[in-house]
Amino acid sequence: MLDLIIKGATVIDGSGSEGVGLDVGLEGDRIVSIAGSIDVESAEILDASGLALAPGFIDVHSHDDFHVLIEPEVRHNILQGITTAIVGNCGFGAAGSAAGKIQMKAINEPSVALPDWTGYAGYLEHVDKTSPVLNIAALIGHHTVRREAMGGVADRPPSETELASMLVHVTEGMEAGAVGISTGLVYEPGRYADTEEVVSLSKVVGKYGGLYVSHMRDEGGGLLDSVQETLHIGERSGTSVEISHHKSVGKTNWGMVTQSLEMIEDAV
Repeated sequence: MLDLIIKGATVIDGSGSEGVGLDVGLEGDRIVSIAGSIDVESAEILDASGLALAPGFIDVHSHDDFHVLIEPEVRHNILQGITTAIVGNCGFGAAGSAAGKIQMKAINEPSVALPDWTGYAGYLEHVDKTSPVLNIAALIGHHTVRREAMGGVADRPPSETELASMLVHVTEGMEAGAVGISTGLVYEPGRYADTEEVVSLSKVVGKYGGLYVSHMRDEGGGLLDSVQETLHIGERSGTSVEISHHKSVGKTNWGMVTQSLEMIEDAV
């Protein structure tokens, strides 16, 4: 006996093939059968004729770090078919909580007071307790780590002590289960970091098999230099690389993505 049969949906499986009308059978939270017709006893049958059925989408660029704690239903994502979100993008991370709350105000100020937590272990524990309907994975935010270690926005390189503190924060995040580190090198305070600072932090991430995810330093006339810097950081740190926003801004730079894509292809 199955727990649920979804009948007659147009199944789009993500392989690139045309959608096919199929039945899908579930036991608990697992798909156990996909066939043209499933005719067995089931606790529930859902007629999905005329509807599409697909695997849940993964939003790899979310800023819902705090929203998943405030509205665990996360309706704006679920209604789009998103079932997994990667938070902590563009350098805006949730931990430590004091620096994270200040930094996040730049893009998504919390609508209610949130508890404090220590490090990413504390943040992810709060996510587990809140139990949002989405799967959540977190990136360590470079802005937040830098602000935490340097006592705010600082237009200078970190001291040896401050860099050591940043490395401790990144290590804690990776040990807690973060999937990588993100930068927003066009924003404060990330724009004040040089390449070697980011390489140093990303090397820790690379040891854990994590990602380097970047909102790059320049998406206009300096696009090619920014792509080169991003690839360099990935190569030096041993991380896989994701470029968050790949575009050429400004009419005079239109078409430059042809060259930047070639650079990326050559690096793969």
